[in-house]
Amino acid sequence: MPRLVRTFLEKMPDAAFRFFEGSEHEIEQEHGASPFDLILMYDSPTIDTSNRKVLATVSPHVLLPSGHPLCEHHEISLHELTELPMILLDIAPSRNYFTSLFHEHDLKPLIRFRSPSFETVRGMVANGLGYSILVSRPARVA
Repeated sequence: MPRLVRTFLEKMPDAAFRFFEGSEHEIEQEHGASPFDLILMYDSPTIDTSNRKVLATVSPHVLLPSGHPLCEHHEISLHELTELPMILLDIAPSRNYFTSLFHEHDLKPLIRFRSPSFETVRGMVANGLGYSILVSRPARVA
């Protein structure tokens, strides 16, 4: 988001705007109380999509702690992950999406920790407390 805001202001330095960050439910509530001019979010069945434009398509990826043996693999099967502790991004719709990846193959992840915060999930993985599955990647500084 910071890079998006910086780029926007470089192109339109006199623009005034505010942004709101929250869960899908919080965005839905805020949008109902005071409609936004623009919403950037993952696909959602609850938000009006009459003026939707897809900006990107993302795929899930496994986040592993540095030095984990699976880091050497180019591809990792869900079977390989079922015995490892998972750190679940516990916000809608992410929690249902990530667990459904396993359930579609009659597998059950071993959820050790849950957090609604991307930063906490990433930090827990970095500290060797388990793996996670995410669709977002940290921004690379230009």
